[in-house]
Amino acid sequence: MKKLITLLLFLIFVLPTICLAQDSDTKRPTIGVVRVGDDALFNDEEISCIIDGKTAALFDGDEYNYISFNELQPAFEAFLDKNNVQNNNGLTNDILVKFAKEKNLDYLLFMNFNLDELLLDQVFFKSTYRAVLGTDIVLLNAEDGGVLYTNHLIADGSAADETAACKKSTKKMMRRI
Repeated sequence: MKKLITLLLFLIFVLPTICLAQDSDTKRPTIGVVRVGDDALFNDEEISCIIDGKTAALFDGDEYNYISFNELQPAFEAFLDKNNVQNNNGLTNDILVKFAKEKNLDYLLFMNFNLDELLLDQVFFKSTYRAVLGTDIVLLNAEDGGVLYTNHLIADGSAADETAACKKSTKKMMRRI
């Protein structure tokens, strides 16, 4: 009788817990982040950290299996070479969805950063750089190729040198996302 009660309690309390734990892991969608843009922006470590930190804050946690750009970058570059994509103009939504499916992603966040303008303002002995950064953002559903979100954001930053101006505009941009 004790064995029967123990078995019954096990089935009532422990088995559903195990099943729910397995379900929660399998139902979390996987989202990957891919970015392209001017090399001047991404060669700077601080700018890369700003972008990675913001996207991780958006998607990391219990709701998503998040794959950062740094993890996807080698595979993305190999994919572009394999599919003969020479520049950012060749990156269509179909190409991006194909990459997402190859990497078993449910969603792909694509960000295209462009340094739209870099101006030098000189007044007497003082020089100031103004960097205008444009970013196209697209969130794609890999299953059906649908666009879930798209936006074009612009931000600018001013500083005494080019790199600092780019950093300021990137920080401002990532606050808007």
